[in-house]
Amino acid sequence: MLLILLALALFAGCSRKSEQTQPGAGDKAAEPAKAKAAVEAVRLLPVKQDAKWGYIDAKGTLVIAPQYDEAKPFSEGLATVRVGKLWGYADPAGKLVIQPQYKEALDFSEGLALVVLDGKDWKSGYIDPTGKFVINPQFRYGGPFSEGLAFIVLKPRRISVASPLVWTESGYIPGSPTERSVQPGEYSYIDKSGKMLIEKPVADGREFKDGMCAVMINGKWGFLDKTGKLALDPQFDDAFSFSEGLAAVKVGKKWGFVDQTSKMAINTQFDAAGDFSAGLAPTQTGKQWGYVDKTGAVKITPQFTQARKFSEDLAAVKTGKQWGFISTAGEVIINAQFDEAGEFNGGLAKARAGKKDGYIDRSGAFVWPQPKQQ
Repeated sequence: MLLILLALALFAGCSRKSEQTQPGAGDKAAEPAKAKAAVEAVRLLPVKQDAKWGYIDAKGTLVIAPQYDEAKPFSEGLATVRVGKLWGYADPAGKLVIQPQYKEALDFSEGLALVVLDGKDWKSGYIDPTGKFVINPQFRYGGPFSEGLAFIVLKPRRISVASPLVWTESGYIPGSPTERSVQPGEYSYIDKSGKMLIEKPVADGREFKDGMCAVMINGKWGFLDKTGKLALDPQFDDAFSFSEGLAAVKVGKKWGFVDQTSKMAINTQFDAAGDFSAGLAPTQTGKQWGYVDKTGAVKITPQFTQARKFSEDLAAVKTGKQWGFISTAGEVIINAQFDEAGEFNGGLAKARAGKKDGYIDRSGAFVWPQPKQQ
């Protein structure tokens, strides 16, 4: 029997200034400079050039020379970067302020970042922007802090797949998997002191949004509040985090949206659904995607093969095999022309078209790679 180890770490954290644990006169004087650095860092985006990673600004100008083996976007004034096999953190000047020493590292969120120690034992904890452990390494894995709480993995989920032996001229070989069993993991939530929110671990969970988080208990999904109590009883076959007051939930094979009182705000009717943003949520009906408002009324008719949530009033949508962008009114702003496209952030969006792989502005023009580099 083949065992495949899966550890969840699917969260994208929300951003704010790092908190000072022992503020003094010097710390207060440095706060405006740190805040300015954090704002400037938001405008820096990771790019790859000649097998190394650096950072550009919103105009596509290279401001941190390519020098890292891998780099992630800045978060709260620091960027997670890899040198060799280990991860550390760099500031907006490109200086390594926390030396590469971790097997894995997440972005800073609400002043803390999860890091995994280098070594055979998979131990992770949370550090502050100075690199000091605030929550000592003790968990298998975890996610970013959101609304003061973080999702942690105590025991990963295991999936067992049985492959029968099949006779060939070369002898017996493993055939196609015919049996699949899932051994539930153990997951929980902690606050910034490392204190557990719930006494009994759950089988799965998502990050806190709007004061609640989706958790799996006995094979069904419900929602916890920030005190660790069940706010919505486990009753759904799947569930996402709340967004703009509603959460996508699955009953049987169909998706709908529930509010925080457990009332179905939009009845289950969709084949798939995403998060609300700008008052609209992407939903799939049959093979086509469109957008509905919070009453469930169709605002953008299903017509796309894929659709993402809105960001900065634009959403990436796929028509056929190519991606473009539409407005909240459904108007095409950037024609479908990309092989892949992400969300806009700071006026730029990740995009790929053939050999061009970089960032575009709101007109659809590449700011990176620049014309001379193409």
